[in-house]
Amino acid sequence: YQSPDSYERFRVSTPSTTSPSSTTDLKSWLRIDTSDDDVQIAYIGMSCQNLLEDLTNTTLMQQTMKVYFDGFPPEGTALELPRPPLISITAIKYVDENGTQQTWSNALYEISTLGRLPAQIMPIESQDYPSTGDTPTATVFNKVEVEYVAGYATAAEIPQGFVVGHRMFVGHFYNNREATTIDNVKDLPLGLQMIVASNLIPEVN
Repeated sequence: YQSPDSYERFRVSTPSTTSPSSTTDLKSWLRIDTSDDDVQIAYIGMSCQNLLEDLTNTTLMQQTMKVYFDGFPPEGTALELPRPPLISITAIKYVDENGTQQTWSNALYEISTLGRLPAQIMPIESQDYPSTGDTPTATVFNKVEVEYVAGYATAAEIPQGFVVGHRMFVGHFYNNREATTIDNVKDLPLGLQMIVASNLIPEVN
């Protein structure tokens, strides 16, 4: 069993199409009254959402994810899903001992979702994890695939710390559109660093 790395074994299959803050909200935050930069502000808003999710290992607006494992964990150890909060699990699929992909019945496992911690999955008390292929011709990688929906259903449900952090992020990149300037090198603002640190979710391991 090998746990996923956020960038190697995890992907977004259906990304969100909305941002934690609307363009109107962002313009108010930026004190902008014209519509000249609406497209740029909306684009920066979505980009900053993705960056904030990467920095905090969490999910803001609702998205569909897929994460892959080389097998199930040892018995008694939970299977953890990155990028909380979990909304629902679509399917858990695995390659059986014959090399055939099967779907693990949702009646045979339990899900624990506590606060903003990564969701944990374990077989119900009378069950074990399914057996995966271990024959000489069986696949080695990605024997287990979990498809799930994570994030917050609406922007109103997102904790205020994330909302403020998102708007600060947008403000930073809107006002500093280049990596550096000849006049002053801009680092990530201290306030935003503190928001990221206080909302950081431990990486799944």
